Amino acid sequence: IVIPVARVVITNRKNYSDANGLLDFEIKIGNSLANEGRNNTKCGDRHSVPHAEKKEISCSPPLTGSYLVIQSFSSKVLVIIEVEVFAAAS
Repeated sequence: IVIPVARVVITNRKNYSDANGLLDFEIKIGNSLANEGRNNTKCGDRHSVPHAEKKEISCSPPLTGSYLVIQSFSSKVLVIIEVEVFAAAS
């Protein structure tokens, strides 16, 4: 069963010496692993999350897929504490 994703919440780490928060990334959701999942549908725009904060990202309309990919466009290390994925209301 594949359930539509309505929103994703990303929590950034409090401190990490090699990173400046989560800078310049996209979330992609879909069923393809071609091109490392980068061809799947984008959820929202490009995002950034400062240290020790969380960001709620809405997928409008809700997206369906087996894979969620976080694609970073920053040269910094990608460090994430938590990724929460929420289904659309039924």
